[in-house]
Amino acid sequence: IVELELPTGTASGRITADMTEFVPRYALRGKIDNFDPAPAAAMLTGLPMLSGRSALKIDLRAAGQTPAEVLRSLSGKIGISLAESGKLGLDVRAIRAGQETSLSASQLLKTATSIEGLEARANLVDGVVIGEYVQARTGALNITATGSADLLDRTLDLRLLVQPSAAADKSQVAAESTATAVLSVSGPWTDPAVR
Repeated sequence: IVELELPTGTASGRITADMTEFVPRYALRGKIDNFDPAPAAAMLTGLPMLSGRSALKIDLRAAGQTPAEVLRSLSGKIGISLAESGKLGLDVRAIRAGQETSLSASQLLKTATSIEGLEARANLVDGVVIGEYVQARTGALNITATGSADLLDRTLDLRLLVQPSAAADKSQVAAESTATAVLSVSGPWTDPAVR
């Protein structure tokens, strides 16, 4: 059991390693409060996909003798919440403007979008992150995501929806347009196909 004061938050948790079997088993359960996920997101994906003071909860299990075996067996749950404002590393205006035209990954990542909050929960099954609930708010819009990301193969299969918030007032909705934008992102993290 450990508790650490980090430069950008406080981490606490329990780490277990069972080396008594031929294939070692590991478990990690913990949380990090008041941290900025941008450096971790950039290290994992190469892009600062999310920034802002967040809370992260994890409950993970894995087994293996090599890092690849451990990653391939990784299972459990992850949750992240952003109670205050932050930035999402996607250009929501480009998504909405590109409904009738094709978009490239570089166009989507050109500008970050300010968000008022984010709640995301995911399951990990054998090294694949499967979104259970992902929703962010920006102005009068809700951004939701479904799909998966393979941590070992570094591939994505995601579907993003950008739609007016049910609670938004009519003047904001009229200004933003009432249409729902649907975006599909699939393929390698570094150069996914966008439709």
